[in-house]
Amino acid sequence: MVLRRGAPSQGDDTYAREVDFFSGADNPILASRKYSATYRCALDLTFYPFDTQACNFMFVLTSARRERLKLEQEGEGVNYTASTQLLEYSIVEVTAMLTNHSRHSALKVTVRFRRRYGFAILTVYTPSCFFVIIAYLTTFYPLSNLQVRVVIALTAMLVLTTLLNQVSANLPRNSYFKALDIWMFGAIGLIFSILILQTMADVMQRREAEAGAAKVSPEEGTKTLLTGGLMHVRPRWCLYARPFMTAQQLMRVMQVGYPAVTLALVVAYVAYLLTSLY
Repeated sequence: MVLRRGAPSQGDDTYAREVDFFSGADNPILASRKYSATYRCALDLTFYPFDTQACNFMFVLTSARRERLKLEQEGEGVNYTASTQLLEYSIVEVTAMLTNHSRHSALKVTVRFRRRYGFAILTVYTPSCFFVIIAYLTTFYPLSNLQVRVVIALTAMLVLTTLLNQVSANLPRNSYFKALDIWMFGAIGLIFSILILQTMADVMQRREAEAGAAKVSPEEGTKTLLTGGLMHVRPRWCLYARPFMTAQQLMRVMQVGYPAVTLALVVAYVAYLLTSLY
């Protein structure tokens, strides 16, 4: 279409009817076309699910050299009219900038996305915290209930491992760790360490029970232990070897130490995200 920005001039008497002439210098021609294209954007998922992505789109006029046909940016250069709240992302900003090209006029459009992490917090971070707390509560169970304590902690660790596999299956394959992986590995590691210390506490308790039921033979210089009708003979140095910690003391250390260690890990994780993203 012609943009009538200038005044027309009348034709002379040689025309059979009245004709208006519009000067091309004052009345530009506007051509409008609609294109549909599919773009691919390389995503960096290092800080998933708190990542921010930037996708660049290049528009190049290849029909003529830039001396004859060039793009001109008016205002922001690009308008985004759809909703900024997408399924997984929120569009932060859309910017456009004329760029230098070897032969043709080009426009570079940058679209910045920010992932909506509310779903990940509800389905991954919150349940993982609950499972770690459940595994920690097993440190308050009696030492005699080893099977119950181990089953609860082991079930929590297996559920977290399954949850991590489900989340990773919905993401593109990559060879680097994501922020979500670090969180999940930390939660699984805490539960695994609880299982190790629970086993150590049980071993220490059994040794304490054996030491209480032991009988000493001064003539042979040995320690005789009667359990289930069997006799076990141990050297004299075992009589005087004392563990540095009892089973009850180990459980108290776990009850006090694990909240402190967990809080320190959470603070370090949040500091890592804040320093990297901002």
